Amino acid sequence: MADDELREVHCAGEGEENLRDGLINRLLQVVAVASVVTIGFAFCRSAEVGWSRRDIGQALVVVAIVLLAVLRRRIASGRKATLLVALLTIGSLPGIVTLGMLAGTIVLFPTTAAVLATFGSRRLGWLYVALVVLFVGLVGAGYSTGFLGRRLVPDDYLGSGFHWSVYTACMALACTISSLTVLFYREAMGQLFDRVAQQRDELASRNAELVKAMHEVKRLSGLLPICSSCKKVRDDKGYWRQIESYVAEHSEADFTHGICPDCMKALYPEEYALMQMEENQKRQP
Repeated sequence: MADDELREVHCAGEGEENLRDGLINRLLQVVAVASVVTIGFAFCRSAEVGWSRRDIGQALVVVAIVLLAVLRRRIASGRKATLLVALLTIGSLPGIVTLGMLAGTIVLFPTTAAVLATFGSRRLGWLYVALVVLFVGLVGAGYSTGFLGRRLVPDDYLGSGFHWSVYTACMALACTISSLTVLFYREAMGQLFDRVAQQRDELASRNAELVKAMHEVKRLSGLLPICSSCKKVRDDKGYWRQIESYVAEHSEADFTHGICPDCMKALYPEEYALMQMEENQKRQP
């Protein structure tokens, strides 16, 4: 029984791990496709306003996300989630540092926090949110005061259709990742709850069988009045019955009849003497 329970616990753990792995795999595929589309809009904008190291950094991040999606089956689910959070965070930094609050990639920060809250611990999620708020606040203050460079004029960027396309693509990427993370997680949890309910029903059925077995065992427990002469037993109604019928009624035991040597010697002395002679002859060399 203990081995079966341990095996069930192990299988349940594997089932939960498989659900998490399937969830992160599906999310990786969506992020990879959406990232490629988004970087395409960013390249169109850069072709108009000029290329910078920001584009190179973001392109490398997209390539890493695509590789992670391709090699997803070879990497553990926990490591894949960590790498995805790290890549999304790193991909957000170049735009924030160069454009401040005007960077479209700023919307990836709350999206990454949602992914981290789904696959990471509560403490790590809150720490990430605190660090992002601190970082964005410092960058915004730096550009507002001119400490991080010249003050950005929103009209120079918001008047460009290509710049708006990047904003739109980044917003779509953030909404897609956030929504699908929640939807995939709900689906995975639904499957897990169904599996837990099935195991609960199986456990209840097994417990019922054990209770029934214990009840059958207890039926022949306690003091049983038996006649010291004829060996009849007294049942719950006060009737004296043959012990064979009583035991057969209260258990699954069946009886076969024979005769012991002492009774045979007392009841059939001649047959007993012949049997003893035959046994003595067999023992002689």
